[in-house]
Amino acid sequence: MMNTGFADELEARLLQNRAANDLQRYFGGGWTGGFWDRAVAALPSDAIGVADAAVSQLLAIGVTPKGGRGRVGTHGLTQLLELDGQIEELLSQIPVDRDLHTLTEEEFAKWVGDRDAPNGLANQLFELVRRQLHPKEDRAVATYKLLAAKRPRLLPIRDTKVARLLTGKAAPKWYRPLWTAFRERQGIVARLEDLHEELGRKDVSLLRIADVVLWMQATEPDANATGLDHDWVEHPTELTDITSKTAFTRVVDGRQEYIGVFLLDGVPAVRPINDEIGFRTSYRGEDIPEEYREFVKKHEEAVARLAKG
Repeated sequence: MMNTGFADELEARLLQNRAANDLQRYFGGGWTGGFWDRAVAALPSDAIGVADAAVSQLLAIGVTPKGGRGRVGTHGLTQLLELDGQIEELLSQIPVDRDLHTLTEEEFAKWVGDRDAPNGLANQLFELVRRQLHPKEDRAVATYKLLAAKRPRLLPIRDTKVARLLTGKAAPKWYRPLWTAFRERQGIVARLEDLHEELGRKDVSLLRIADVVLWMQATEPDANATGLDHDWVEHPTELTDITSKTAFTRVVDGRQEYIGVFLLDGVPAVRPINDEIGFRTSYRGEDIPEEYREFVKKHEEAVARLAKG
């Protein structure tokens, strides 16, 4: 059964007027990720190696000695190289010329898979690759991006910010929700095809079109693009600093503003930030100025979600 909420949000995001412009900006050289698709086309389709790790830097996961959030550490890369035969065997059975939205239920279960179809080849590959990465490396994010480079038409990138944009949570499983929405909501596919044609990049898949449109909205909820000027946008699990547990952003007169909301010794506290002055003093309890007290009250549900202690 399709998650209509997911599909509705996905379709609404893709239909926003900013989508085509965002694609032109992204692939026009404003972001290193705009070069990822052409780099991916030059990679071997049935292996994961050093070149993949280098290309992954374009999507900001990169390779570092110790890894890190969303990054592939050298230990994990070494482990992957040692499993080259197993990786090649699985990849060789997954078609390179099929788009996710064209798969039947049987084909999805065979070539992709998920918790309900654990023997799916991509699901097996996902678990194999993920297990080789260090727990601190945000293994799921890195694995989704590495596998997307192998089958960009079939396997989507899952970015945490995009998942939260559509679902309000990290949404660790990504293949089936997208496949179901694409397959059962033809308007989504039609919109992606229109955006693809307007962009004029044959090397960019429909999945990648969706990924970039959503990622731009998740990372740039600015006034000119979304009409969210003066409205606070919640990012429940985004960290603006080491203590913030939830954050809200808005754009005022072209300036990005942030409010970090967190619990300090069990007491609600706020920390206002903007891109001109940087961090400011944190306020908590009775010391919170009236304007921020009203802010915390307005978002009391978000404050209630914060873990105590």
